[in-house]
Amino acid sequence: MQRALGLVVVIALLADAHSTRAEEIREGTRVVVIAEKSELQVSGKPAGTVPECSIFTVGKVSPPWLWIPSQQAYLLQRDVIPFTDAIDHYTRQIAANPTANAYWNRAQIWRMKGELDIALADMNEAIQRSPGVDAWHNNRGLLWRNKGNEEQAISDFNEAIRLNPKIFQAYSNRGNSWRLKGELDKALADYTEALRLTPTSERIKVLNSDERTGGDSSQLTDSRAETYFARGYTWEAKGDLDQAMADYNEAIRLNPRNIHAYYSRGASHFVQGHSKALTDCDKLLELEKGVGEYSAYAIILGNLAARRVDQPAAAAKFLASASKLKNEWPQPIVRYLQRELTADELLQLAVDQDKRTDAECYIGLDALLDNRPDEARTRFQWVDDNGTKTFVAYDMARHELRKLDGSQSKPSP
Repeated sequence: MQRALGLVVVIALLADAHSTRAEEIREGTRVVVIAEKSELQVSGKPAGTVPECSIFTVGKVSPPWLWIPSQQAYLLQRDVIPFTDAIDHYTRQIAANPTANAYWNRAQIWRMKGELDIALADMNEAIQRSPGVDAWHNNRGLLWRNKGNEEQAISDFNEAIRLNPKIFQAYSNRGNSWRLKGELDKALADYTEALRLTPTSERIKVLNSDERTGGDSSQLTDSRAETYFARGYTWEAKGDLDQAMADYNEAIRLNPRNIHAYYSRGASHFVQGHSKALTDCDKLLELEKGVGEYSAYAIILGNLAARRVDQPAAAAKFLASASKLKNEWPQPIVRYLQRELTADELLQLAVDQDKRTDAECYIGLDALLDNRPDEARTRFQWVDDNGTKTFVAYDMARHELRKLDGSQSKPSP
C-alpha cells in the first residue's frame, strides 16, 4: 500500500508540473511529444499519429490544440511539454521507473541539444537493457557518425542488419559510412540493396537543421529519393556522370524539392558544359527563396555555368540576386566573383579545410573560364591532394583537372 501511494504521489507531481508548463506554450515554442502516440487532427478529423519524442515548433495555440506547421495539422496540448523541460521530464521518469525506453527518449533530447557524449551514454544504457532493438542500433550508428567515428557507426549498422536483414535504413546509412571512408563500391552495393528493400511509399524523418542542434523532427521526405541522391553522388565520385545523372533525375522525380540533388545535378551539368546547369541553379534559388545556404552555391555555380555557355547576361543576373544572402559562408566566394575580394583575400577567409576546398575549386573554375589554365590546374591540384572528399567542389575540381590533363578515364575510388 505504501509503495502504491508513493507512485500516486510521483504521478500527481508529474501531472502538476506538466499542466503548469503546458500553459506557457505559445507561438514559436519548441515542444516534445511525451505521449506514446499522439493523434494529429485536421478539420476535426484524425490525420495520423506521431511517436513519443517527436519535436515540433508551435504555429499557434488554440486550446486544447496546437497548430503544427510542419505537419499542417493540430496536436493536443496535453501530449507535449516545452523542449526546455524534456530532460527533467525523462530524468524524473527514469528515477521512478528506469526503463530502456525512458533512457532512449532522454538520449534523443541530449542529442538534439548537441550533448553527444551524454546522449551516447543514455543510448548505451538503453541498448544494454534491451539489446535486440534493430532501430536503436541503427540510430546509435548515426550518433557515432555525428561524432566522426565511422568504424563504430558501421559496427552498429552491421548489428542492426544482423537483427533485421530487411532494415533498409541501416543499409542506406552504412552506404553513407562506406562513402565517407572512400569505399565507393561497398557504398554502391548498400545503396542498391536499400533501394531494393525500401517500400515505394516509405517516408523518412529529416531535421530542418543539423541533427545535433535541432529543428522539427518530423519533416518528411521520400526515403527512396534520398538513397537515389546518395547513390548518384557516389557514382559521380567514381567519375561515372551518366549513372550519377540518372540517379539525380530519379531523386528529383520522387522529391521535386530535393535541394541537394538539384545542386549536385547542376554541378554534373556544369562539368559537362550543359546549359541545363542554369536551370538547376534557378530552381534552387526558387526553392530557397534566394536566402538559404544552397542559394549562395546556386549563385556561384549559376554564374560560372552561364559564363561557360557564353551567356553573360545570365551570369550577371545570378550575381545580382546575391543581395538577399545572409550566410557567413560561402558568401565570400560570391564577393570574389563580384570582384570585391581578391583570390588571396578569399583564401584568408577560408579558415578550415572545408572552406579551403570550396575556395580553391571556385577560384580555379573562375581562372579556367578566364583562360588561365595553369592557375586553374594549380588550384584543382590542391583540391585533389588536400580537399574534403565528400564535397561537390572536390568532384568538380577533379573532373576539370582530368580534362586539363587530357585524361577522360574514370578516377579510382
